Amino acid sequence: AGYDDEDSALKSILIEVSDMNEASSVQRTKPFDVGDDGSVQINRVLFVPAPAQGSCLVVRIIKNQKTPHSKVFAEAQIYEAGGELDVDLLKRGRTRGVLHVTVTSGLPVPPASGAGGQ
Repeated sequence: AGYDDEDSALKSILIEVSDMNEASSVQRTKPFDVGDDGSVQINRVLFVPAPAQGSCLVVRIIKNQKTPHSKVFAEAQIYEAGGELDVDLLKRGRTRGVLHVTVTSGLPVPPASGAGGQ
């Protein structure tokens, strides 16, 4: 992830992924710090059920604060699993950064019926 922000260094950031219509589907990374160069590599797998038709995955970058309310730094909406993607992270219509993410179904595709020998 990389960011463009007038704020000082981003500390204690986490990534949250969920179905926009299903609050119980939220998955989060552990908090991490963004490097001085504005980027960080995070190798985490988050399992979130595929959204229903017409819905999407919401990826939020959150500043994890010590208060009960965390602050959303930026977010992106992903409408279909497309493998490796670069998505713009937006807040109030302004690009705050770019997230390189891989979105897949996470489940193996069963072989077509009748395929292969029996």
